Amino acid sequence: MAFEPQLSEIETRYNKRLDFVKTQSVVTLNTNGEKIDKVLMARALPCVSSATVSAGSVSFDINLCLSSLVLTETGVNALTGQSNFNFVYSNSNLTNETEVFASATNLGIENIIVSDLTVTFTVLIGLEIYALSSQKISYVTSIAPANEKLETLNYTNLKTAKTENFEIMTEIDLPNSVSKVLLAESFGVLRDSSVSNDLVTLNGQVFTNLIYLTNDETPKLKSQLYSTDFHQEILLTGATTENKVFANLSTCCNEFEIQGELSSSKGVVVLKNKFSTNIFVFENNSVEAVVDAFCPRKEMQMQTQSFKNQNVICFKTSADKVDGNIVLGEDDEKIDKVVISSGYATIGSSQIIDNEVIVQGTVFANVIYLLDNEERTTQAVLVEIPFETSVRCEDISLSDNVITNVVVKETEARNKKSKEIDVLAEIIVSVCVVRDEDEAVLSDIVIGQDRVAPDSNLGIYIIEQANDVWDVAKSLLVNPDTLLQQNPNLVFPFTKPTQVVVYRQQRIN
Repeated sequence: MAFEPQLSEIETRYNKRLDFVKTQSVVTLNTNGEKIDKVLMARALPCVSSATVSAGSVSFDINLCLSSLVLTETGVNALTGQSNFNFVYSNSNLTNETEVFASATNLGIENIIVSDLTVTFTVLIGLEIYALSSQKISYVTSIAPANEKLETLNYTNLKTAKTENFEIMTEIDLPNSVSKVLLAESFGVLRDSSVSNDLVTLNGQVFTNLIYLTNDETPKLKSQLYSTDFHQEILLTGATTENKVFANLSTCCNEFEIQGELSSSKGVVVLKNKFSTNIFVFENNSVEAVVDAFCPRKEMQMQTQSFKNQNVICFKTSADKVDGNIVLGEDDEKIDKVVISSGYATIGSSQIIDNEVIVQGTVFANVIYLLDNEERTTQAVLVEIPFETSVRCEDISLSDNVITNVVVKETEARNKKSKEIDVLAEIIVSVCVVRDEDEAVLSDIVIGQDRVAPDSNLGIYIIEQANDVWDVAKSLLVNPDTLLQQNPNLVFPFTKPTQVVVYRQQRIN
C-alpha cells in the first residue's frame, strides 16, 4: 500500500527590521530682502512619502519641512520651506515582491550657514527600515497507513500592512494681544489604535506651540501651547475585529493661515497638519498538522518546514519628564527673560531588563532668551538633555524585538538666578514588543523499503527514559494504543530504566 499523505498549504507574512540608516539633506531658506543677523532656532520634520522596491535595493522619496526663527534688522522673523530628496538603500535580501516600510526621524541640524539674505541648514535624518516577507508553508494533515502525532499549531502572522498619509485641520482662537503669528509648530501623539472590519482607528492628540509677537508698543515674543484630540479612521480591507493592530505616527508638515482680524476677538489661526502612519495588522491562526509519524511495516523519512510566528507581546505608551540646565559664564550679561523653548527627541538605545523596556535618548530644546542690557539682546542656545525611561511589559524576554518611538509633548524654560535657565520637557514614549518564534510542520513523506520482520513476536525491552507513550511506541514501532493495552502499569515520564513488553501479531505476507 502506498502512502498518500493529505497536504494543505498556508501563507504567512512577517515583518523584519532591516536596518537603521542615516542620511542628510540640505535646505536653504530666504528672507526675501532682509539681512539675517543670526538664527535663533530651527526645526525639521522629515517624512517618507513613498518607497519603490527593486531586486537588491529600495528607493525612498522623502519630504522635509523646515521652520526657523531668525533675527533681522526689523526683529524676529519666521522662515519656512520644504524640500524633497531621494535616498537609495541597498540590501541583497530584497526582491521585487518584498514590501518595505520606513519611518523618518530628525537626528539634528548642523552646519548652519548664514549668507546675508539666506540661511542654509544641513538636516540629519534617520530611517528605520522594515521589510515584509511572505512564505508559503505545505503541511501534512493525514497519513492514513501510518501512526500520526497530530497537534494544533497556534501562530500569529502579519495579515496586512499599510502606509497612510492624512491631514487634520485644527483651529485656534488667537489671544487679543497677537500682532503677528510667526510659527505654529504642531506635532501629533498617538494615544491608541483599534481595528474593526475593514477599518483601523487612530486616537491621539495634536499639540501646537504658537509663537507670536504682541501688539505692545515694544512687541514681545511669546509662545503658547494648545492641544486638540483627533480621531482618524483609515480604510484597511481585510482587517477584522479579531485582529491586533500596531501603528506609529510621524508629523510631516505644518501649514497655517490667519482668518479674521488680529488684535481682536475675531482672530483665528487655521492649521493644516500633515501626518504619516505605518499600520501593521496581526491575526491569530491555527492549523491541525502532523508533527511526527512512523510506520511499523515500511521505512519512512519525514521532511519538516519551519515558518516565522510573530506575536505582539506588548504595546504601551508612557509619559515621563526630563530636565536640564544652562549656566552662563561669570562675564556674561544677566538674563532678563526666557522667551520660548521648543524641542524634539531622538532614541539612542532600547533594551529589555527584568520585564521592562529601558529607553535611552536625548531631548534637544531650542531656548531663546533676552539679556538684561540696553539693547535687550536676543540670544539662543540648543540644550541637549539625556534621558532614560522605562516602560513595564509583562512576560517579555531578552530575545524579543523592541520598536520604540519618542515625541516631545511640551517644553518649558525658566529663568533662575539671572544666570541660569532650567529646561523642563515632557516626553511620550511608545513601545511595541514583538516576539519571533520558529514553528515547524511535517511537509513531506518519503517512502522507503519494507522493514525486516523481527525474529520473535514477543519482545522485552528496557527503556532508559521517555517523555510520553509516543516516544516509546515510535522507538519500538508499535501502535501507541497497543503499547498501553499490553503495559497498563506504565507511568510517564520515565524517571528510571523501565521494562516494556511488546507482543506483535505474526505478519502474514
